[in-house]
Amino acid sequence: MLSIIKKDERICDYDEASFTNSFYSLLDGGRELGTASMEAYADGTNYVARLDVIEGERGKGYGTAMLHMLREIYGSLVITPDNSDAARLYDRLGTSLVGTRQYDESFFALDNGFGVYAI
Repeated sequence: MLSIIKKDERICDYDEASFTNSFYSLLDGGRELGTASMEAYADGTNYVARLDVIEGERGKGYGTAMLHMLREIYGSLVITPDNSDAARLYDRLGTSLVGTRQYDESFFALDNGFGVYAI
């Protein structure tokens, strides 16, 4: 059975922005299938800074499951894919492309060439 657990949490305070950085593991029993790093900002923005599924387990729906679990925890999410496979995943999830800007006021939404999505 899949579950997600929080492994660590840090408060980050920079001139540009303050946020809570949380680290998660996706588990099947005791076996880790993937990890995620979240940045939660005071304005309610929840940014998926990193989402990885271990090699050999990709393409089996674990990334999708992890995003759904994170959405249950945080509500809405902002994601900036850094490759075409990730962008296709977000398109399949019915996410909305909310921009293609380099940075926003909070510094977090760096467009890596594939857009900025909200789910």
